[in-house]
Amino acid sequence: MLRPVRERYEDISKNKDYIESVYKNGAEIAGRVAQRTLDKVYKKIGFVAR
Repeated sequence: MLRPVRERYEDISKNKDYIESVYKNGAEIAGRVAQRTLDKVYKKIGFVAR
């Protein structure tokens, strides 16, 4: 029952390039979301955009 999950985990954990690409992609997405949030906050409190 868990064999497919375990095998997939083992395959992914051996592929360091894939793991790094997932981290980088996640960081880029998080950065964009954070920047949009900051832009809204700056606008609400009257700060000039960077």
